[in-house]
Amino acid sequence: MKVIFSEKLLKSIPKEKYNYILSEIKEFYQEYVEKEFNIRNMKHGWSVRRIIGTTNIQEIYKFRVNIKDRILFTYGKYIGLREEFSNSIVFLEF
Repeated sequence: MKVIFSEKLLKSIPKEKYNYILSEIKEFYQEYVEKEFNIRNMKHGWSVRRIIGTTNIQEIYKFRVNIKDRILFTYGKYIGLREEFSNSIVFLEF
């Protein structure tokens, strides 16, 4: 599984939080892999919820970084990426 960052995500992270947010994403991803891609088995500090709404993306999730900050993500298969990226996790927006 690969990690993909959208350009919109990278531009939307405030400069003073940039390194912190990227390290939290890295930690989230590492635990996600360790728990065999099962979000429900991850530590309770991570809050991940599916977002239901009107969008052209089939499934979008909201990952709580801390009490204030959230990151939207999805999987490559839901946004029509090439087959080698279909199992990738795609971080969309901060």
